[in-house]
Amino acid sequence: MKYITSFLILCLCYYTISYGVFLKKKQNNRLGAFGAYLLAIFTAVVSISVVFTRF
Repeated sequence: MKYITSFLILCLCYYTISYGVFLKKKQNNRLGAFGAYLLAIFTAVVSISVVFTRF
């Protein structure tokens, strides 16, 4: 169950990272892209660490 939850979290973070790529390439918004990348990475690390340490 932990691995399925981690996979779903990574899928959601992939969507956020792809939005960051869109911001960087299409709209030339580097700061917004950096924020999206940072949000996705931070969310993935915190969520997956909570899943594996708590349950």
